[in-house]
Amino acid sequence: MTKRLFSVTIMFWGCILILYGTAQTQRMQMSPQEQAKTLKDSLSLTDDQTTKIEKILMDAREESTTLMSQNNDDRDALRASMHTLQKKTDTQIKTVLTEDQAKKYDALNQARRARMQQMRGQRGQSQQ
Repeated sequence: MTKRLFSVTIMFWGCILILYGTAQTQRMQMSPQEQAKTLKDSLSLTDDQTTKIEKILMDAREESTTLMSQNNDDRDALRASMHTLQKKTDTQIKTVLTEDQAKKYDALNQARRARMQQMRGQRGQSQQ
């Protein structure tokens, strides 16, 4: 009886961890369309701006996929390539925005970076 209960408990927690991991991945992997919609809402974009930004984000997603497959074994090269791609994408997006929208966009990116650093810190603490 105890072995059966133990097995069921292990299976239950395994399923919970799998579902949690899937939810984390999905939350972090927004599609270019979802990203554009989020920016539309946050920056009060016009439909034309949203369409242009969606195209920029789709191109960036394709390029990032290519970079990941090319630099699969070299994490430092991948990190540098992705950083360059992010800067390029930000520059392209800012050409579509008004001056006020660009300031808000910079603030959103700054807040995102701060959240990511905080998450990295929390992850580092939990591993110690």
